[in-house]
Amino acid sequence: MGVGPALREGRHTVATWGATSPADRLRMSYWFDPGYSQFLHAVEVGTSPDSTIRIVVPHDLDIYTYWAFYELMPRNIIQAGDLRTPGVVAVYCNSPCSMPSGGIRIAHGFLIRP
Repeated sequence: MGVGPALREGRHTVATWGATSPADRLRMSYWFDPGYSQFLHAVEVGTSPDSTIRIVVPHDLDIYTYWAFYELMPRNIIQAGDLRTPGVVAVYCNSPCSMPSGGIRIAHGFLIRP
């Protein structure tokens, strides 16, 4: 299971204080959707650090955006409503979803390069 730079580099949040291992920190950090950490790791691996990425998630919860910004640094994450054109659209699926032609399958979703 992959972890983003925040957990690899030992940075902690209040939610993970007291965790005794990287696996514990990972589980505690992604309590809201355990598959999301694997998705973010796949986005990290599949994009360059200077990428501009739009993250599409199935739920309108700020915590998804927070972790995308935090884990994908230094990539530029743009949100819905931002008129800039992303270099990559990363779509997270927490249940089976269809991928458009030209998409690249990654853990728990796919990437589209518009």
